Amino acid sequence: MFSKEFKKALQELPSAEKDKLIFRLIKIDLDLANRLYFELVDIETIEEKRATFELLLSKKIKQITNRFYSIVFFYYKIYDM
Repeated sequence: MFSKEFKKALQELPSAEKDKLIFRLIKIDLDLANRLYFELVDIETIEEKRATFELLLSKKIKQITNRFYSIVFFYYKIYDM
């Protein structure tokens, strides 16, 4: 994606300059910031995150189905038909 010269120039940047660039990038790109956080700091694995999300999703679905009588009613409620 990037040229070898660009990659080499990045590698040769002083550490303080790299830090400034990283902080500027993560302010702009939330997805990048979350990925860096996950790879560098987060102790939860992908499988654990999936399990947590699956549990949360199941609870939300149960809450919704308890409120609505049928999937057709739910569909019409979402799409306001």
